[in-house]
Amino acid sequence: MVSKGKKTVIVEVAGIRKKITLNSVKEKTPFGEFTLLDSREHGEVPKVEFLRLADELNKAILSPYGKIFPTGKTARDMIALESKPKKKTKKTR
Repeated sequence: MVSKGKKTVIVEVAGIRKKITLNSVKEKTPFGEFTLLDSREHGEVPKVEFLRLADELNKAILSPYGKIFPTGKTARDMIALESKPKKKTKKTR
């Protein structure tokens, strides 16, 4: 679910499935700006779950453990992903 800069996800904490809401945060770097999902208020969630979420959502996550990026990606990759122009579709008659 996405609404007004928030994303609701399901994580597993100590064997129990739990819904948490992550807020969107903009991060400025010398190369540009990109969006992170802020999860610093959810300290009880293990780092492994944040790693899984970053890979599933293909988004960077700001966690109590630091910034977590999808496997093989960096801040520059996140900036490039967000700055890609949307493809225009041709209108068919």
